Amino acid sequence: MNPFDFVKSINFKTSNPIEDNPENEKHYEPFLTNRSLSYFPDTILYANEMNCNHFLDKRLQHDYLYHATRKGKRFSKWITKTENSSIVYLSKFFECSKSKAEEIANILPEKVVERMKSEYPEIDAL
Repeated sequence: MNPFDFVKSINFKTSNPIEDNPENEKHYEPFLTNRSLSYFPDTILYANEMNCNHFLDKRLQHDYLYHATRKGKRFSKWITKTENSSIVYLSKFFECSKSKAEEIANILPEKVVERMKSEYPEIDAL
């Protein structure tokens, strides 16, 4: 089973896949389910409750979410981190990690970074 089949069953209340087939319990990923449900105001507290009680069996976590949430359509794109081109450039220029480049970016004004990019364009191509 796909991890998102469990989310679909929780949202649409079609059938309980763990109750139908106990073998499906090993495919259940609580983190992915909780993250999927955390994007919506009506299910965020349920997802947080399962994050706090992560030590419970997978079946108990799924059954709680299945019976606690209302039926409804809940679709959302997952938030992903976007890369800042200045940070990538600074990490190449100073040959350091991205976390150190973020610290440098906080110190340097944006105008200085733009001037560095214009004076040393070959670093951006690396």
